[in-house]
Order: sequence, then structure tokens, then C-alpha cells
Amino acid sequence: MNPYVRVISQITIDDETRDVFIRFKGSSRAIVAKALEFSRDSEGQITNLLLDRLVHEESEDRFEFQPGQRFLSCFDDLSCFAVSGCVVTEMSRL
Repeated sequence: MNPYVRVISQITIDDETRDVFIRFKGSSRAIVAKALEFSRDSEGQITNLLLDRLVHEESEDRFEFQPGQRFLSCFDDLSCFAVSGCVVTEMSRL
């Protein structure tokens, strides 16, 4: 397990085209992928996301999610994604 955890600052899904844009804190570029499957909770927050390719590294098992300037940690509700997969990335809220 990698002690360094990448922080997602923004996730956007186009419901029509299923394009997913993920921006990590400290990066000026967004990762673009297709959502093969995704689900949202009653408030519209993404809870599960299956991408068409890998966006995590072999040593990563989670991403922290800190939208905007709000500080969250994996101990806060809906602030961390478990990541897994060897051909595609599956992200699930912890």
C-alpha cells in the first residue's frame, strides 16, 4: 500500500455522453475516460464509478476527494473512494 494518497479536486460526468473528467489536486490537466457504469445517491453525489481504463496506479487503493477548498479526509462521510482493477478502474465511495 502506498502511503501517498492522491486527492481528487473535481469529478464531472456528462450523463449523456458518459464522459468523465477527473482533476487531481496539484495537476493542471484532467484525466478523461468513459463511464461504463456509474451510480449516484439521492443527493446526486457519485457513489460508484466504473471507468473504461486505468486511472490509478498499482500501489494505490484509494483517492481522497476534496471538492473546492473544503477540507475532507477519509474519516468524513463520502470523502474517499476505494479504487481497484487491473484493466479498468472501479471507484467506490467508502
